[in-house]
Amino acid sequence: MVVAVCSILLVASAALIYRLGFELLPQIDVGRFTMNLTLPADSSIEIVEKAVDRAEGWLSEYPETAGFVTLAGTERVGEKLNYSKDMGKLNEVKIAVRLNPTLAHTRSTDDVLQALRERSKSVSDAKTDFAVTQGPLTRVLGNQGTPEILRLTGDDLGTLNALAEQVTGALEANPLLKDVSCKGNTWIEHLRVIVDRNKSAGLGVSVEEVAEAVRAAIEGKTVGKFLTGDQEQNIRIRLKTKDRTTVEDLNQLPLRSGSSGVTLLGYIADVEKGKGPREILRSERRRSIEFHGNVLGEAISKGQEESLRAASTVNLPKGYYAKPGAQRFELMESLGSLSTALALAIMLVYAILVVQFESLVWPLVVLTSVPLTIVGPAVALTATGSPVSVLVLIGAVVLVGIVVNMAILMVATINDLRQRGTVLEAAVVEGSVIRFRPILMTTLTTALGALPVVLSQGGADQLNKPLALTQTDLPGIFLEKTGLMI
Repeated sequence: MVVAVCSILLVASAALIYRLGFELLPQIDVGRFTMNLTLPADSSIEIVEKAVDRAEGWLSEYPETAGFVTLAGTERVGEKLNYSKDMGKLNEVKIAVRLNPTLAHTRSTDDVLQALRERSKSVSDAKTDFAVTQGPLTRVLGNQGTPEILRLTGDDLGTLNALAEQVTGALEANPLLKDVSCKGNTWIEHLRVIVDRNKSAGLGVSVEEVAEAVRAAIEGKTVGKFLTGDQEQNIRIRLKTKDRTTVEDLNQLPLRSGSSGVTLLGYIADVEKGKGPREILRSERRRSIEFHGNVLGEAISKGQEESLRAASTVNLPKGYYAKPGAQRFELMESLGSLSTALALAIMLVYAILVVQFESLVWPLVVLTSVPLTIVGPAVALTATGSPVSVLVLIGAVVLVGIVVNMAILMVATINDLRQRGTVLEAAVVEGSVIRFRPILMTTLTTALGALPVVLSQGGADQLNKPLALTQTDLPGIFLEKTGLMI
């Protein structure tokens, strides 16, 4: 009967944990988020400024807003601004927002974001999405921004772009997914320079020299440094805007020629207007498009499952596939490593117990308490709605050591009673009664010590909460272990 009950508890706990889902790190509210605005690729500076003023006006209306910083046309890489990698992304704006911690009790970050989402629905000239800042640990691990929930791979960029629109519509129709955005499907107008290799070779101008001259004329070329006190700035020279805007302007671009001294770009190349992708992403040597979005109230693994289910409603041609985002593979790798560490810890504990008890059977009796350690954390995580994360598994490794220590005390006491001539059933019952109080006291000490972290509502403490949750249900695990041994 006891074995049947324990087996039912074990299966039910495993089902609860699977239902909660998995994520790499717990989601915490530190009162910061980023508001991303994406305008049409050909938007002018005036249109971008108008969209920024409107968004900043919204933020200023909320009393929870303590401050914000707006960044447009460049991308922040680490702690520095990169002015060259994403040159030309003037249509993308990032507004880093900090909420007032003294007003956190009025509305949470999620409430503020939901209000902003509702207001942004009335705007058609800019797409708005949000990325919640998760704290310093995610910044160190490089998991900032909106998580990647899906990836579409294929060979033809045009087909991928058309499929991306259908998949985006399917993802936005799912109520679990918010702030859905694509990366890698933006097409912009550009000028294409097609070099006549025969003419250029005859004049002694290589294709590389043409490309370098066009880049220097449009993007500019750094020729030195300008020092002002302890500040250092690059000196970049390029053509004036009126001399590098149209096809006719580029045709008049002078090039150094080996034979005649100077020639014009229009003589050795055709400059024509066209459209093409601003960036090309690759996954496993195939072109791909990334889909990013926030998962509301569920673990990232649940969001990726919903994303795959939504993508399955789109008829993908042969050779085009929808796969989970990159975080899925990072999560599986981390969970696999910790699972291996847990299994290795159990094997080492067994080897030590064999030497200590000088028996192969009693260590197995001790380790029978390990599987039931899943019951307590499963109940605690389900009660708080916390998914299984790396920190939960770290707590599980610690929990295994605690439970094994309790089991060793009981087995040692039972062995002492048997050496005094007590029969097995009586020794198990008497040993459980003798060790009940000391085991209960040490268990309660551990559980009550972790309880303040579990009950805390602070932003930074939320990172430690999953680790503490695995320790607060030790009394229930203790009773399950005692029942198993009886």
